[in-house]
Amino acid sequence: MDSKDSEKCETTTRTRILENGNSYPVKYELPYEDAIRNVKWNLKLDLEDHNAIRLPYWGADVIITLQIPDEFSKMTAPYLYTINRFGLVPWIGTQIEIMSNKWENLLLKDYLEAAGLGYDGKPKQ
Repeated sequence: MDSKDSEKCETTTRTRILENGNSYPVKYELPYEDAIRNVKWNLKLDLEDHNAIRLPYWGADVIITLQIPDEFSKMTAPYLYTINRFGLVPWIGTQIEIMSNKWENLLLKDYLEAAGLGYDGKPKQ
């Protein structure tokens, strides 16, 4: 790996400001495999630290998180879904998205609060 590649994979924590003026902290410029690994482990261990991912060029209402089924779930295997203006929607990444080194890890509740969204992806009243 040359110096350009290692620079692309470095991660930093910073604050991202949304169009509404609210902000939330993110770990950014992660490759997809690192970003999703953080989500998987933190949800499996029931940690609230960085349990969602997104790409910075997506709309403010789009984030990806992981559902791990329990005994009350209709699904039997873990799956990724997006929370967006259409509600909760299964997510399948494109090749460009998955190969990106620009993924952000974030705390789901902080992001939803800053964006003014509920866990169903709809604006809070």
